[in-house]
Amino acid sequence: MKKLVKMKLRCEVQVSDHQLCIKKPGKAAFAQVSVGRKPGHKDGPIYVMICTAQNRNGTKYVIWKNLKQIFGKFVKDGKATVRFMNPPHDLAFSKANADLLDTFLKVVKLVAQGKGLPDESLSSLAPASLKQVERPVTSLSVMSPSEYPMSFPKSLTKLMICNCRLRRVSPHVLSLNLLTTLDLSFNSLSSLPEQMSQLKSLTSLSLAHNEFVTFPIVLCKTDVRRTLLVLDMKHNEMHSVPSCIKECEKLQSLVLSSNKLHSLPQCLGHMKSLTSVSASDNKLQYLPGSMLRKTWELADFSNNPFNLSIDNSTQAASFAVPSLAEWSARSVVNHEVQFTKEDLDLHSIQYVQGAHFCVCGSACFETSVRATKKRPLWATSAYQGDVPLQMHFCSLRCLKLFNSSKR
Repeated sequence: MKKLVKMKLRCEVQVSDHQLCIKKPGKAAFAQVSVGRKPGHKDGPIYVMICTAQNRNGTKYVIWKNLKQIFGKFVKDGKATVRFMNPPHDLAFSKANADLLDTFLKVVKLVAQGKGLPDESLSSLAPASLKQVERPVTSLSVMSPSEYPMSFPKSLTKLMICNCRLRRVSPHVLSLNLLTTLDLSFNSLSSLPEQMSQLKSLTSLSLAHNEFVTFPIVLCKTDVRRTLLVLDMKHNEMHSVPSCIKECEKLQSLVLSSNKLHSLPQCLGHMKSLTSVSASDNKLQYLPGSMLRKTWELADFSNNPFNLSIDNSTQAASFAVPSLAEWSARSVVNHEVQFTKEDLDLHSIQYVQGAHFCVCGSACFETSVRATKKRPLWATSAYQGDVPLQMHFCSLRCLKLFNSSKR
């Protein structure tokens, strides 16, 4: 039981009377929840005490022979309800740390069963300090260098730091492992550190209006790629986007407007979660053919110098039976085989990373059919009309199927 020493749970608590025919639950309040005895009562009963900003002295509920039921189906979501008989109150907990809530419920159950607990695992039920019952800060905006703090609350889930002339991301920011939204727009950033991997909850990242010349590969190579849903990199100086962006497996929205992009990676249309792409005001002459693989919620490619004079020609002179090396590389990419520098030599790694993607979704390399086609992009998009698409086909069969399709 040593892990339970002086355990205190801080979360939202809503109190209601479960005997009322028409329940009128009270408003949820942020509270500190403790399990222990009254000061000076070493052998006295054990209570659950709820302290709020309005009642820092706390409301106590004796546990032994007074606990009626525990509803813990949603503990993993930080939610649970404890029902007492006298007074007939339901204590509904929410927005709690799931692990701490689970431990709290186990302690309450042990006390209700009459099982002994070591004194060091119980709290002295003294009134809470103001700091202990203050609602944690979850959102912060810093809009000028003069507002930049020396440190940041660890409880932050949303952080905006704009117009602060930042050239690097502070370690203090990188230590905020509860962050879900980070806005670093309107600064002077040109790279991101490897420590971005510490932001294990990050879902939305804005790097708009900075000085990125190359795409920050760290977003594709660290744990951020597993959580990131929205990435905004408009108004930078990037010339290309690497194919490894496909590693951002949950990415739903990608904003690349107002850069200097000459092309987009073929993998975009093969990213299963991606539904919105904006790359207006760039230098695009073609779009990747994979864009035809799905209907997009948003696909904005306006104000690009598209080459619309193409004749829908096909360059197939290089097509032949793939080599054994290419068959192997296709298999590695298509089956998403993980490899390291210890598994493959540098030449082989570069070869695999240079894969093109057929409209069918399969990888292909030098043995492929390349074609440039004009087709309407199927999207609820701001851009209307035909767009030029640069495609690769892994076989003549795929090319024939594509040419025979209405799309």
